[in-house]
Amino acid sequence: MTCCRVNSGLGKDDSDRAGFWGSPGKCDVPARTVESALNFVGTNVNPDMVLWLGDNVYGSAYNVTQESETEVLIETTGMVKRALSFSGRKIPVFPVLGNHEGFPVDTFNVNKLQKEQWLLNLTGELWNEWLDEAALAQYKKTGYYTQLIEGTSLRIVALNSLLYINDNMHTMVNSTDPLGQVEWLERTLAASERNHESVFVIEHVPICCERGAEGTNSEFELLETSGRMMTLLERYANTVRGVFAGHYHSDFVRVLKRFVDSTPYALEFVAPSISTYDWLTSLQVWRRIPIVPHV
Repeated sequence: MTCCRVNSGLGKDDSDRAGFWGSPGKCDVPARTVESALNFVGTNVNPDMVLWLGDNVYGSAYNVTQESETEVLIETTGMVKRALSFSGRKIPVFPVLGNHEGFPVDTFNVNKLQKEQWLLNLTGELWNEWLDEAALAQYKKTGYYTQLIEGTSLRIVALNSLLYINDNMHTMVNSTDPLGQVEWLERTLAASERNHESVFVIEHVPICCERGAEGTNSEFELLETSGRMMTLLERYANTVRGVFAGHYHSDFVRVLKRFVDSTPYALEFVAPSISTYDWLTSLQVWRRIPIVPHV
């Protein structure tokens, strides 16, 4: 639910209403809270780069229109740009689509891609100052992209989660590899290995399905797609230095293990959210440290 709106009621008393900055539980935060958090990142954190992991629209997921989705995407991108401008330097930002960005929610029509062109074109134009020419061209075609961070050997590989969640009924026509994302991922990781690059994989919905103590989540259950992607992460474990996701509005780390013997080979960092949902509002700051090569 989303509280303090006309369609959900204004609350019976003060204890039942959201506060100035929002309220814990299944309640959206106001724009001022989002802006305050982003301004903190721009002024206090002053990051080297930002991984923007998707889902920027209202929590009232099924009470939206294409017009309202467009309005919120424009508004939130503007907030990010203003906040990061406080640093006085150009900070790289790498965004991905969440499952709530599209309209209707949880859909991305891989069979009639022209129906999704409004979203790819809109976000592509909003994000074009952060993506290079090749990354932007790829993104506008498929919603995924890769980009080498200028002056480094670190490559960002950004996945389109809408191509592997089973809530997206359009992927059922080709559940093995919708829009060729898995094949593209394999080529990209192989090239990075040859070029001695390190890779950060970013996505909205975490790859595979385990959530540790909270049990098994069946949301990522295009099994052919997920199995192939997990196999690639395992194969290129010396190249993939981190996997970063969002979606769950909670803060946890998953240990990715080999299929054969359960040996750990990578960490998947799942970021919390500024909106509360079931948890308190928060964000993650990652500090990259030198990684000792495998001997």
